[in-house]
Amino acid sequence: DLFDNWFTNLIANLASPVIDGGYLRAEVEKRQAVTGQLLNRYGQTILQAIGEVEDALIQEEVQLEILANLEIRLKLAAETVDHVATRYRSGAEDYQRVLLALLSHQELQRKIIESKLLLINYRISLYRALGGSPRMHFSPTLRYFHKNNARNIPYMTVLIFLKNLDLRINAYSRTIS
Repeated sequence: DLFDNWFTNLIANLASPVIDGGYLRAEVEKRQAVTGQLLNRYGQTILQAIGEVEDALIQEEVQLEILANLEIRLKLAAETVDHVATRYRSGAEDYQRVLLALLSHQELQRKIIESKLLLINYRISLYRALGGSPRMHFSPTLRYFHKNNARNIPYMTVLIFLKNLDLRINAYSRTIS
């Protein structure tokens, strides 16, 4: 009786993969497809995060160039105001030219303020794209690199990006679990 039970179990276990109609194979394929889908989503999330950071960096770089050009124009406008005012005092110009130069100078000052505000907004966008939060906790190793490379802005950008990418990945993996 013990031999019959053992033999029956052996035959059943050997025949089970044949009889299951490909269920195990289908289950393996299903799990591989789900894994591939999750991997693709993960890759898409990474690409999106990198794209957001690149866009924010480009916006900030362009805005810095615009701000530098406005600063040059403001300096030239101040020189123009001084020159026109000097010519007015000597009687070579009428006061309307002085007023126009002052208006131009003031308009450039307003544009610089607006440009700085836009630069701040771009910096905030960059910080958000990096996944920034008010409380970023660095490991001792990251703190060491942060301390020794604090003035290296591209390095810090990459450091913060990697730290927050890790946070995004952890949050994403919690949502799919």
